[in-house]
Amino acid sequence: MQLQKSFGNRATMQYLQARSSAKTLQRALESEEYNTKNEANIKSAKSFFDEYDKAVQRAYQYVISVPSLRGYADLDGYTQLWITKWNKYLNNEKVDLMAATFGYVIESLVSTEGSEFKPAPPSKCSVATQVTYGGTRPDLVLRSTKDGGDIAWLDLTASNSAEHIYDKEGWRDKVSIFAEATYPSLNPGTLSFMVQNKDNLGKLNEDDIKKRLAIAKEAYRQRKAEWIQLGKKFTYTKLKHDIGQPVVLQKLDGRIRQNFIHKKIMDYFGAEISLKMVPSVLQAMRVDPTSWHFSTGFSVSESAGESWLVDHPLPTEVEDSEMHVEE
Repeated sequence: MQLQKSFGNRATMQYLQARSSAKTLQRALESEEYNTKNEANIKSAKSFFDEYDKAVQRAYQYVISVPSLRGYADLDGYTQLWITKWNKYLNNEKVDLMAATFGYVIESLVSTEGSEFKPAPPSKCSVATQVTYGGTRPDLVLRSTKDGGDIAWLDLTASNSAEHIYDKEGWRDKVSIFAEATYPSLNPGTLSFMVQNKDNLGKLNEDDIKKRLAIAKEAYRQRKAEWIQLGKKFTYTKLKHDIGQPVVLQKLDGRIRQNFIHKKIMDYFGAEISLKMVPSVLQAMRVDPTSWHFSTGFSVSESAGESWLVDHPLPTEVEDSEMHVEE
């Protein structure tokens, strides 16, 4: 265990050293409000926001570059939960609330003792986490060490949920200074990039990340378009005359359609697939699973279906990939 921790910490430090030579991270603060004339508090709050904003961006880049988290896998319950879900994702299993767990990991990295991503608070201030105020709970609270009063609140938010603090219970009524530090929302392109990095030790710098992430997203976009086009071969409308059973029997016994499309997919891809995975693969190809009577008793995960498709390319896809490598 000690050797594993040492190895993980070394990988983390290599990542941080590589990051230190990269150019300044782009600021990603949203919804900043300074409803006070207290210059000292404004100065402290701006320092607080700036340092945690930079920490959030670095933590985000670390997680997408080193999704195994290495030395941080056991930082807290949220990082442990991420590892459980990440391993399930790699095994093409259905994973619920993965994006939310991704966000919790970023929050843990910037707020938990023992993490190099956790910034020091401004002078004469402390930072509290997850403090409840009535019906709301800011992620980070900047407080004065002199009187213990709140100076500013900060929420850590995925970019597609920016400004959600205005939907929360009366932030303006409870604190005069607040903001959101946002990180890019988790999406299939980012997940594709992370899968490429599943064994990475953390040596990517910001330019490497941007370049490789852009390539991964474009590759995903093209592949998704191919899957959607392929899905036209597996619609019920396209194949209904090949089922060989009266519609009335199909409606009485959902297994008729399920077994038909199950075999069709296995024959087409030349690969085994569990019946439970079939609706997810159909969804990944934008084919309605319910048209094949996959409803009650079946869960659907588009990302799991996409993972299966990535792992089971058609022969033409393999040839294209090999030709591309040779070039």
